[in-house]
Amino acid sequence: MENIDKLKQLTDKLPPIPKLRELVIEEHDNVIEYDTTEGYTLGRGLMNKKDICVQDMLLTKGADFPAHNHIKEIEYGIIYKGSIEVTIDGKKQIVKAGDCVKFDKGSVHTGTALETTKLLAVAIPRIDGYPQS
Repeated sequence: MENIDKLKQLTDKLPPIPKLRELVIEEHDNVIEYDTTEGYTLGRGLMNKKDICVQDMLLTKGADFPAHNHIKEIEYGIIYKGSIEVTIDGKKQIVKAGDCVKFDKGSVHTGTALETTKLLAVAIPRIDGYPQS
């Protein structure tokens, strides 16, 4: 029990992991600009329903999403141009055109575009932080 109390004290001091909605800088019509520490990231809403939402995303080279998670949703990234280094729960991998990456509920993930990259992002069910279509 003592170790659990020490762990709780340490983790209580950590900043919370942001949700996708917290990374949105600006929304216009069905386009969202996301807060990336480098580069530029835009998402354009293609579908936004209760059970599923889809956005077409453009990430310039170097654009990197800070670590975040989704509590209730599973998210997929389908790369159709370029490549991204993705980290999921501390494990790195490179996804490139033709690849699909899955982010399970609660998984902490981040990504950095290795080149200008285009992808479809799909969330099941609908996720707060995707553009309205």
